[in-house]
Amino acid sequence: MSAAIAQQLALVYMGRNLDSQWASATANLLNGDQPSVALQTAFYNASVEQGLFEANGSNSRLVNEIFLNIFGFGA
Repeated sequence: MSAAIAQQLALVYMGRNLDSQWASATANLLNGDQPSVALQTAFYNASVEQGLFEANGSNSRLVNEIFLNIFGFGA
């Protein structure tokens, strides 16, 4: 997995590009056994901590929030 994909996942889950702190913190996940799963989990958990997503929210609400982050409108 490339750093470009990590950048795309950050945009999807957090609505912003990776900063240097996140890039260095997630660099080791890119070389793991399941880098996509590890990165998605890390970004989702961080997004919940930052209040961007609800941990117990519905799947449709999560998809809607991701659409807002990517496209600027809901699903």
